[in-house]
Amino acid sequence: MKIKADFVTNSSSSAFVVSLHQDDVYDFEQYINKLDENPEYQNEGVRVWEKFETKKQLIEYATDKPWDWVSKAMAPIPTEMDPESFNACLEAIEDGDIALFVGVDYNACEEFEASAYRDVITHIPW
Repeated sequence: MKIKADFVTNSSSSAFVVSLHQDDVYDFEQYINKLDENPEYQNEGVRVWEKFETKKQLIEYATDKPWDWVSKAMAPIPTEMDPESFNACLEAIEDGDIALFVGVDYNACEEFEASAYRDVITHIPW
């Protein structure tokens, strides 16, 4: 699992892209459920917003278009996701991992980063 994060100061939450091996997803979900139970983080909580297991899922989300023969022949251009996040997710999937979008209450960001730092790929500014 890999994590890189910056903070969004004008929001009550931040979003992160997390790369996990399939075997680690359950433990990670248990971790964020436990983190979400902290009453200090109840504003936005901690949630998995999107889960990308395949290149097709990622491309259809990032381009907001079906992944048909035309898009397979061309390099996908993400319109619904910044290129850095898209490329990080794509690399994780091609390495056999799963990419997750995780929403984290601003108050929980420091603890989330400290505990999951190896798994965060990037922070997504909102």
